[in-house]
Amino acid sequence: MPSDLERIYKLPIWSMKPNEPEAIDGFNSLRELFTYLVEKHSFFKEVLGREVIHVIDVAAGSGIAGAALAHVLSGFGRRVKLLATDLREDDLFYVYEWLRGTENVDVETMVCDASILYKCLPQYRGSIDIALLWVI
Repeated sequence: MPSDLERIYKLPIWSMKPNEPEAIDGFNSLRELFTYLVEKHSFFKEVLGREVIHVIDVAAGSGIAGAALAHVLSGFGRRVKLLATDLREDDLFYVYEWLRGTENVDVETMVCDASILYKCLPQYRGSIDIALLWVI
């Protein structure tokens, strides 16, 4: 990862870690938003018809958004396979903390630049149900 990008992400602008009160509030807000969307949007009616839902969180950072969506989908009785990708390997490990205690969610992390994601995911072609790119 370029050093300029590393420096930008170290700035205390984004609250993403599971032990930060602002991040916890953000996680809960995301869960509310995703609950509303899953209940109301017709796209999710089709997706909820599947036993296993495959979600990719692109440029996930700490995985806060992907974890919130996975948490909501698992609450609808579905098994969720969440793949969180980002350039920052250290931040990706937080996704496991966001989902601690959540049942029916399998998490995989992958260090990959979003601009070449297609090169990182040949084994996943055709198997992803929801792609999420959440920018705060």
